[in-house]
Amino acid sequence: DPQNSKYVTTYAYSLLMLGRIDEALPYVEQARSVEPDSHRTLLLDAELRFRRGELDEARDFFCRALERCSDSLEAIARLAVIEFRRGSEAKSKEYLNIANELVEKEPSSWQRICDSYQMLGEKDRLIDCLTFVTENDRSCAAAWIRLAREYMERGMEARAYSAWRESFDIRGYVKLYCSDCDAYFRMPYEESSDFDPFQHAECIYCNSLLSMPESL
Repeated sequence: DPQNSKYVTTYAYSLLMLGRIDEALPYVEQARSVEPDSHRTLLLDAELRFRRGELDEARDFFCRALERCSDSLEAIARLAVIEFRRGSEAKSKEYLNIANELVEKEPSSWQRICDSYQMLGEKDRLIDCLTFVTENDRSCAAAWIRLAREYMERGMEARAYSAWRESFDIRGYVKLYCSDCDAYFRMPYEESSDFDPFQHAECIYCNSLLSMPESL
């Protein structure tokens, strides 16, 4: 459905978030032709310019997106990064505080702010945000997975281990990736399982040994 702006903008935005700018460009153009002044298209244009390093232009588009949707967490979180890079730390903190308040009101929106936390080097606030989400929505496996990865980066293996196990319990399976055959697969998981996220696993397709927890 090429005239569905939601589909087009979502796909283009996903490509941008993966850093695949050239692939995203034709879909950005398509979104502009379908619904040029919508919040979603303005956000898409803003992210494109942000990814290109065109901060002034990106700032203008994010602000325009906010005029149409005042609680756009994506726009607010990105403006925090842009103001920081422009040397306005006070303004950056102001935006970041607004973004944090929005996540507290709607914990399910947490993924929209994580990338900006990373860019700002706000590791502690990212951990706090993820902890808040897992405490308020214990069924959110994705938050537990992100928390496990953050703990691993800090060398906090015991906490990472617990977070991984929480995600397995919620999902009911372990999702693994084999780089040798470029394949994803799932293994059933039960609470009584002795699956260890820090031990080697084996690919079900090519039998390669998988390094853990990198392959999770």
